[in-house]
Amino acid sequence: MRTIGFIGIVLLLGLAVLLLISVVSAGDWVGIGFALFFLGLLAFFAKVLWRGRQAERDAARVPLAEGWLGESVTSFIRHQVLRSPEGIILSLGCGLSITFAVAAVLVPGLMGFAPSRGESNAVLFGMWPVLAFVFYVKICGPRFVTSIYSVVSTLAVVLAPFVIAYK
Repeated sequence: MRTIGFIGIVLLLGLAVLLLISVVSAGDWVGIGFALFFLGLLAFFAKVLWRGRQAERDAARVPLAEGWLGESVTSFIRHQVLRSPEGIILSLGCGLSITFAVAAVLVPGLMGFAPSRGESNAVLFGMWPVLAFVFYVKICGPRFVTSIYSVVSTLAVVLAPFVIAYK
């Protein structure tokens, strides 16, 4: 599972480098900020995966995160994310965001985007699920108990890229 994570990071790193080249050549400072933030997130994820690898090799088998009992990410998604109202909102919002990212590249006019803003909106919608998952863990963790605050906060996080793109 960790190998898949590293492969995903390498693939996203290629996308991030292309994004950075594109926004630097366009002189888009907001895009440069997003690209650098995305590169920082990828570095953080790689560090966490590397620390998990080191902890797994340790004989003591210490859990990687308090409250998660050292379970795998797949188990966490299947048993926690997909069974809570916040997780369902996150899953649907991320699916919709990915759909909008693809549509912003293929048919920006149909989505209501100016053709010149199609790429930047695609990057926004394409990167948002990663950021939304980080916010989900921050909002709901470490107890992951459903409350009105966590539901409304997760909904606000999921709707944020749509507000940004259509403002």
